[in-house]
Amino acid sequence: MPRGVFIRTKPVKGSMGMLGKKHSMETIIKMRGRIPWNKGIAFSDEVRKKQSDSRKKAIMEGRAISWNKGTKGLTGANPGSFKKGHYPTPEQSKMLRERFKGVNNPQWKGGITPIVENIRRSRIYNKWRTYIYKRDNYTCTWCGKHGVELHVDHEIPFFFLIEGLRTQSRNENLYEKAMDYNALWDMINGRTLCVPCHKLTATYGEKAKTYER
Repeated sequence: MPRGVFIRTKPVKGSMGMLGKKHSMETIIKMRGRIPWNKGIAFSDEVRKKQSDSRKKAIMEGRAISWNKGTKGLTGANPGSFKKGHYPTPEQSKMLRERFKGVNNPQWKGGITPIVENIRRSRIYNKWRTYIYKRDNYTCTWCGKHGVELHVDHEIPFFFLIEGLRTQSRNENLYEKAMDYNALWDMINGRTLCVPCHKLTATYGEKAKTYER
């Protein structure tokens, strides 16, 4: 095989022939309207597997090198990103809390959380819950278990009823109006459930927010 420095005397066809050059505007416009030959064509599972096996074999035999080989530890996670295994710093957490606090939070309900907690601690709520427990003989009304951790559940969700009352009252004197809101203390609307059965209901936790009567 001849050795030495060779000077190219003929123009190169293909993409290398455009090295250092620019397409004319007319050519660019033509290229923009061109549809790639493989657009909308998906490789079959068999072809994908062959490509994967071929690539793995080439890497194992040393004929190919993985694109990220040797880069471990050279790059770190973006400090502003939230990816699996990466957690915000205390400063970032504080910043996010302040940014989405109160009226800046898209789930802001006018500051009713303390009021709802007070309703759940109220004497009438405890009285209503105790009545449901006794009526159901401290037994899960779904599976019949007795002697396990039990919850008293609103069939028409507590959240749904409070939201309706909040809309009617426009957040004015919500606690006082809740104490006289008959739908909230309807004995027929209460039921005793064990924890696993309660979690299976269509109104457990966050699911109550999508409840439609």
